Amino acid sequence: MSPPLSFSKDVFLTYASLAVGAGGAVDKSTAFAQTWSKFSNGTGPANVTGWEGSARKLSYYPQGQGFGNCALDASSLLTKFSGGGQCGSFAHLLRAALGMNGIVTNFISINILPAFNGNQMLVKEWTPISSGTSPDAAYPYRLNLVVEPAGPDGRISIGMVPAPPSQIFGELKSEATLPGQNSAPPSEKFFNSHYIVKLNDAAVVPPFSQPGPYFDPSYGAFYTSSASFEDKAIWGYAAVIVPTSPLEWKAFKRSPGSPARISFSPPD
Repeated sequence: MSPPLSFSKDVFLTYASLAVGAGGAVDKSTAFAQTWSKFSNGTGPANVTGWEGSARKLSYYPQGQGFGNCALDASSLLTKFSGGGQCGSFAHLLRAALGMNGIVTNFISINILPAFNGNQMLVKEWTPISSGTSPDAAYPYRLNLVVEPAGPDGRISIGMVPAPPSQIFGELKSEATLPGQNSAPPSEKFFNSHYIVKLNDAAVVPPFSQPGPYFDPSYGAFYTSSASFEDKAIWGYAAVIVPTSPLEWKAFKRSPGSPARISFSPPD
């Protein structure tokens, strides 16, 4: 179990603002609920902002911004990337805000199981536009990705930006059904990993309607286990068709309750 603020020596006004919430907290449980309410409205993202309020929206993969243009950590999210962040930046932001009230959490990495190395997660929701023409019957749909423009740090990635106007990527259409913070939907929904927060503080009783113990600030969601995450968030999985052609993928839709392809680290 790591200290709440072990990942950063910096303290920002936004951390304090999110820690205070609406004010009036008298115990850790209330403080947690106040902070979490800035990230979640109970059914999805609350569209979190910086300490400035609505003038500073903090967005999870805002439209038109791919991997290289989104921050990896909380301090960069608040200082360098104009409010656009990847999942890790929002996980660190939530941990920092909770840490201001001494609430102990873990940073959780969600990764593909070794048996499925090379797979990528497709976050909900996608619609097949054909019966599928992939050469692999187990992954029937062709998925065509793009080479993204380099971001401020020079990173070049394969992903969904710039997206075609139709939001059709090969034989799958990306649907706007799972919003992120200030993004509906996020511009990226194709991942080999994801990062969330586990509440480990025995003094904290999480909100009754969202018991956790896993909290996903990128989507304003909670999970009870790794299986819960898969059922709530993952539409299916993809794998590259030809290793030398990273733009051509094959994909399938998973069935609820099907064998896991991901794990939490530390494990649930």
